[in-house]
Amino acid sequence: MVHIELPPGCEPPAPRMLKAQRPIPVSIWQRLANEWYYSGHGDPLKLFGTLGTNDPVLPRAISADLLGREPPVTAVHEIGPGNFHVAKAIMGFVRAQAHRNLQYRCYDAHATSYTYHRHRLPTEGFSFMQKGVESFPALTREQEAVHVLCVELFDDTDTEHALLHKGQEQMLCVLPCLPNDTVMESRSLAASQLAHMGDFSQAHALLSDAGSTGLEKLYDADDIMAMIDGMDIERLRKVHPSFLLRLQYENHAFPLPLETSIGKRFEQADAPCLRYVRQVMEYFRKQLRSVPDGNAIGFPVAGVKFLWEMRDHAGARIDLFDYGYTNADLCHRDNPLSYSVFQGQLTSPVNFDLLKYAATECGFDARLEPTEEYILRHTGLDTIPLSRLLSNAEYACDRGKISSKDLKTLLRAFTAGSVLGTRDEDPVDDSHMNMRITYEQAMAFVDMLRGRGFLKQPVDMRRCSYHLSASRQ
Repeated sequence: MVHIELPPGCEPPAPRMLKAQRPIPVSIWQRLANEWYYSGHGDPLKLFGTLGTNDPVLPRAISADLLGREPPVTAVHEIGPGNFHVAKAIMGFVRAQAHRNLQYRCYDAHATSYTYHRHRLPTEGFSFMQKGVESFPALTREQEAVHVLCVELFDDTDTEHALLHKGQEQMLCVLPCLPNDTVMESRSLAASQLAHMGDFSQAHALLSDAGSTGLEKLYDADDIMAMIDGMDIERLRKVHPSFLLRLQYENHAFPLPLETSIGKRFEQADAPCLRYVRQVMEYFRKQLRSVPDGNAIGFPVAGVKFLWEMRDHAGARIDLFDYGYTNADLCHRDNPLSYSVFQGQLTSPVNFDLLKYAATECGFDARLEPTEEYILRHTGLDTIPLSRLLSNAEYACDRGKISSKDLKTLLRAFTAGSVLGTRDEDPVDDSHMNMRITYEQAMAFVDMLRGRGFLKQPVDMRRCSYHLSASRQ
């Protein structure tokens, strides 16, 4: 290859963005993008540091909760186990505290993460089944007192996104855009390279989630955008999912009443379910009226369906932990969008008050609380994720008085030796939430910033993750 040096000051032209011909509802694109994202190879969650993947305290709190229940819990069903951090931690805590093995059953629509982590998973009492959340209620319908755990599941599942603009109900859509210099390998080509390196299990996982093998080839931006325009899902599955990393999005909204955008998702339901959906939809409509004009919020279709399907499970106990918002948070949200993009994945903060309302309509005893309150109740620790403190402090600080780098250095020095963590990584790395400090320490750090004149506005210390419990007698 010949390398040509460009003269100083001569930069190559920026790539031109190819745009899809028409916007796509966020709900449809999120479902597809996340399916492709989680069916890659390696550890799909290696760049995440969240409640499910790294949190050092939450599994301890869940373990204490499980051990305190009567009658004793003998089996836990976790849907969407991610990198199995919670599963391993809970099994370890129960074994250490109760001197017994807990039957721990995990379910996931994709086997990619399991293939990557299975050699590090417990062998006694642990099982995995490749089934998604929509399949779980039928799998356990004959079982009694099912204890279900979902940690950061419903922010990645089917969600409709709606907003009110000048009193008109609208559906949120995205217009995918891709740089014209994009070149991506097919799954078959990537699998062939993995097999050549001796990683046959990962090669198999990459192909098995594609549905069929396809050709060993390269795709350019025009190829990929043509598939998106034609919604050629079968062909898009054959492209290595890393193409998601290059996508950017424009946001659009189109007039569409909730009866169409949400109602169509339940058109095959029976009469009792349709009555339930209409009640939940009216609750959602009231929520829309309470947010600023043009701000979108999510209707968690998968969560609403799941609670309905679980309503007849006698003695069931469901615990949901996730990022999201309550009605009290809606008027404080700075972001008018109801989704975010990270490493190609689209996530939707969970509408927790709507899920609580849905659970009550299904006959569950429902309780909603911040995750930190749940942790405090079961461990005595009043904590906050360190990276949330950092990101909120960065937002509130005057950048002319303290840089982001200096703020991180200051936080590192302030919390030296006092963080609760699970890894030896930099405790103030923006992409990780694997460290916690006490709420008291966090407030002391904020007071120090204020005292030094670094703040231009108050630091938002509201909770951003919640726990919803739903139980039936």
